Amino acid sequence: MNRTLAALVLATPLFLAGCSSHEVQPERVYSKSEIKSFAVELLGASSISRENYAKYRRALSEPSGQGSGI
Repeated sequence: MNRTLAALVLATPLFLAGCSSHEVQPERVYSKSEIKSFAVELLGASSISRENYAKYRRALSEPSGQGSGI
């Protein structure tokens, strides 16, 4: 009984210290060009029709200020 209680008393602070010491890294903010590049890469790997591919590719190549029509 005493060993179990002692083990529990010693393990609880160690467990709590491990849970509280996790430090969250701030998320990186991606630039618009990185986002478009990633979108074009995913678009190229997709299996959509040529017409839709051309439409999405055209929309991604337009400046972001204009409406894309998608």
